[in-house]
Amino acid sequence: MSVDFTQHTEGFYFQESNSDLSLARQLPYALRLVDAAMARPEAAVRLSVQRLSSALEQLGSEIKEDFVGTGENPGEVFTAYAGEHGQSTRT
Repeated sequence: MSVDFTQHTEGFYFQESNSDLSLARQLPYALRLVDAAMARPEAAVRLSVQRLSSALEQLGSEIKEDFVGTGENPGEVFTAYAGEHGQSTRT
């Protein structure tokens, strides 16, 4: 995903009208999945979620720097991203 935003910045500005398919709406939910998976005792789950968490951190940093310019953490950045796209965050 970060490669898409880096190489094709115009992709940020295309808004998905179907909220179920909207990346801007779904990213905060991905952070909640990370939190839930971190609590799991299985080593394979924790390893996988560490990779996902790292990818979300990187994506959040790129979205903040290149597009929304706000947010102290990925959750705040992704909420701003959803707002830019007229989406409420998934609960």
